[in-house]
Amino acid sequence: MWKAISENWQHVIFAVVGCVALGYSFLFVRDGKVTEASAVFAIAFLSMLYSNLARFKRFKGLGFEAELWET
Repeated sequence: MWKAISENWQHVIFAVVGCVALGYSFLFVRDGKVTEASAVFAIAFLSMLYSNLARFKRFKGLGFEAELWET
């Protein structure tokens, strides 16, 4: 398990940041702070997207099309 984490440490960090931000967005919604919750949810969404970005080679949607380079 340590080998997998050491090879994919960026994905692990962004996934953890996304989970923490998602938790905080739920807390903000519970407290009625919708503006703050939406901003923190956007951070959580982008963090989760970046942590899973290596799984996709090509994607398109919402008028956007992209193809990732091979590394």
